Amino acid sequence: MTTITLEALTLLEIGVKESKILLCLDEKEPKTTRDIELQTGLRQPEVSLTIKNLLVCTWINPGINKTVPKGRPQKTYVLNKSLDEIIKTIIEKRNKAQYDEKKKIEQMLKGE
Repeated sequence: MTTITLEALTLLEIGVKESKILLCLDEKEPKTTRDIELQTGLRQPEVSLTIKNLLVCTWINPGINKTVPKGRPQKTYVLNKSLDEIIKTIIEKRNKAQYDEKKKIEQMLKGE
């Protein structure tokens, strides 16, 4: 398994906040938003908004921390896929978009 860095993820045009959280969650154990805040240096509102974006992308799964004895249950988050699979998906989408753009340009040039 290769070591994936923050710089590598940002080169794939993943935001810095998203990249930090993905790298944090790549440690395989479920993390609460508080854990993510402490490990990434992001503030709570940044973590919450970024988590929502990652949930929309279906890159992470929410869960419930059942070890908390009382009080409000804490949500935990884990990666839905391995970070390598997420990167592969991003690259495939990017390649498909570039291919589609190339085809459009070719069709436009043929129409002239």
